[in-house]
Amino acid sequence: MFEAPGRLITRTRLGEVARMSSIICRLVSLRNVFIMNHFIRYFTLLPSISTKIAPAALRMCGVKVGKNVFIGQGVYFDAHPEAIEIGNDVLIAPNVQILTHKRDLSVYKRGMKYYEVPHVVKPVKLCDNCLIGLGALLMPGVTVGEGGFVAAGAVVAKDVPPYTVVAGVPASPIREYLEDGTSRRLFS
Repeated sequence: MFEAPGRLITRTRLGEVARMSSIICRLVSLRNVFIMNHFIRYFTLLPSISTKIAPAALRMCGVKVGKNVFIGQGVYFDAHPEAIEIGNDVLIAPNVQILTHKRDLSVYKRGMKYYEVPHVVKPVKLCDNCLIGLGALLMPGVTVGEGGFVAAGAVVAKDVPPYTVVAGVPASPIREYLEDGTSRRLFS
């Protein structure tokens, strides 16, 4: 038994408090998922206003969002907002998917059920002044470097170097912008 100012708290009472706090945490998490995947994704009544509201709503959910960030319609943010970081002057085009978790297949054994394979959460970082093209998919653990461009429809599974354009499935570098203001084509 524990004493609190004004009343006695039993172990059963502490168990109830723990259960209630667990339920409250789940509700807050569900609220964040709802805000991230429904409100932001489909709030398109006034596009000029929604570009201001979406970053603010993401900040409320725990995503680190810089200044002057444009988030297009239908962008999907995974359910781990603390693992997403968006820098300043970033453009995320419509229908982009940003994933922060995946199944850890290194522990998979034949005969295991899918729900027995644990999840791994890896952060996704979009550095300053980068652009993510229409319908791109960013896999967990990816960093898009400063000034990096991801072409439309690309599946990014590895880091994007600064001032580099990546395209394709899987995404590979196709152009690099040099410090002297010129660019060069890259062939993989």
